[in-house]
Amino acid sequence: MKKNKFKKGFTLVELLAVIVILAVLILLATPAILNLSTNAQVRVFVIEARVIAEVGERAYMQQTGGGDFCVTLRELVDNNDLRKSLGDNWRGRVTITTSGGNPTTRIWLTDGSYWIDGETRAEIDKTNYSPLTTLPNNFNANIDCP
Repeated sequence: MKKNKFKKGFTLVELLAVIVILAVLILLATPAILNLSTNAQVRVFVIEARVIAEVGERAYMQQTGGGDFCVTLRELVDNNDLRKSLGDNWRGRVTITTSGGNPTTRIWLTDGSYWIDGETRAEIDKTNYSPLTTLPNNFNANIDCP
């Protein structure tokens, strides 16, 4: 039998080795990619919470001469103070209380994936948010203004 000196192509073992290496790389990269997506979602939620708190503060300055103030997320949207399309899961409120002449802004907010429970604007940036499994027991009671 004559040997073919110009044998081209890969053996089945070589192809399988490449497939196994690619599969391992994909398995190693998947958690990192999913983590990037989660981090991006958290950053967007925090930015939106900050914006909602700022809009609530603007509404406070326009509507009151001082004292305590409360506005729901729905009221901010309905009054055109906040231009946002609210999905079914977005709920919340902004409260501003004055103590010694210094106003303190607190926000209760959920988008269905993450939640903020009465944090100040400074605390919003410092909190580590994890995906929402269930809302705290008292959260729904804090959504509406008292």
